[in-house]
Amino acid sequence: MKKIITGGFLSIIGAAWALAFLGYALNNLTNEWYGNRLLSTIHQWGLEAPFILSLLLLVCGIGLMLWSCFQKNTN
Repeated sequence: MKKIITGGFLSIIGAAWALAFLGYALNNLTNEWYGNRLLSTIHQWGLEAPFILSLLLLVCGIGLMLWSCFQKNTN
C-alpha cells in the first residue's frame, strides 16, 4: 500500500511539473525553430533537464503503482 501512495505522489508531482514547463513554453514560443516548435522553445530556455526529470518522475510513479498492484502479497 505504501508503494501505491508513493507512486501516486511521484506521478502527480511529475505531471504537475511537466504541465508547468509545457505551459511556460507554450506562452513563450520561439520565433526561430527547427522541427518541433514546442521542443525548440524548451531547448532555447534551457528546460530540457527539468522537463526530462518531470517525465521520469511521472513514469517512475506510474511504474511503482503498477508494480505494487501486480505484486503477490506473501503475508
